[in-house]
Amino acid sequence: MSAQASAQPVRPTIDEVTAAIADVPSMPRAVYAVMDACDRPDTGANDIARRVMADQGLTANVLRLANSAAYGHRRRVTTVSDAVVIMGMSAVKSLAISAHTADLLNRALPGYAMRRGELWHHSLNVAFVCRAIARDPGSQAREEAFVAGLLHDMGKVLLSGFLGDGFDTLTRAAHERRSPLNECERDLLGFDHAELGARLTHEWRFPGRLVEAIGVHHHPDDATLAPGLAACVSTADAVAHALAAGIGPDYIPHLVDEAWLDELDLTPRELAGRVAELRPLLDSDPLAE
Repeated sequence: MSAQASAQPVRPTIDEVTAAIADVPSMPRAVYAVMDACDRPDTGANDIARRVMADQGLTANVLRLANSAAYGHRRRVTTVSDAVVIMGMSAVKSLAISAHTADLLNRALPGYAMRRGELWHHSLNVAFVCRAIARDPGSQAREEAFVAGLLHDMGKVLLSGFLGDGFDTLTRAAHERRSPLNECERDLLGFDHAELGARLTHEWRFPGRLVEAIGVHHHPDDATLAPGLAACVSTADAVAHALAAGIGPDYIPHLVDEAWLDELDLTPRELAGRVAELRPLLDSDPLAE
């Protein structure tokens, strides 16, 4: 192979990359058990606690998050049963998913020039903002938004290993065209990381509305199942990127599409206020506390 040929960026097909889903660890049985129990209205706290305690790692992470700044409870939680009562079933469900995906999101992604921990930190920030701005104030909707925000960039985990030097091509194209990276992914590959993330979460048997929100988080106007959830993830993603760039909360509303705020029933002032309240939390990692 010539030096010129070897320098060409890899252009995998979406089927080739999707095949890599088989290499991504599937949800452990204990996590599915917790998710199933939390989705049934007749499930009691003791039943959920029993399912959590079937997995030692999941148990440790539930207790860690219950005592973290992410939930801000002053009373120390020492048992899983107390955690379920204090945090609520929906929060336990989102934590069970977080416990499984933490290792995946915490990896270095050479194909995106991301160091270990960078994607995890960004994903957590998006998840926290999603929870804070979800249109429905109910705990179930807020935790669904948290999970959608946490997993919105999972497609990058799949695509990273296929990009090779293609990332240089992507970033150069994005700079020259002043286009978002995902649009350059589509130009180069015919698909983007959001579409891959949707395929992965579909394989994991997530609800269609959550799969959709992940798949359209760069163009939430395409959402049909849950426009509010898609707008929530898109807004939170924009907020997290803006804060990482050093832009203050007061300026962030100018970077967010007004249609997204309308869908969330938020004013620019309200968005800025909620982001300002979140700033201390956005520097934390609840699973590391």
